[in-house]
Amino acid sequence: MWVERIYEIVYGDKSPQKYDIFIRDLTPIDNGTALRITDGTGRVFRLMLSSRDVLLVAEPVTTPTKPSPMKPPPATE
Repeated sequence: MWVERIYEIVYGDKSPQKYDIFIRDLTPIDNGTALRITDGTGRVFRLMLSSRDVLLVAEPVTTPTKPSPMKPPPATE
């Protein structure tokens, strides 16, 4: 057995990361020579089991939020 860090979580008062990010899915791929790992944010990683190399495959898709009709638009200078 071994342990591998797939991604780093930075904690601290000035960090944008305030909560843990958990692994949501582990799927064997490529005839069991690699794992596809999906975290709670939607990022997808590939872990090669022989070399233990980790590769970020996909970032989560984020859609821009629409401005609230109840708030005035931000002032521009």
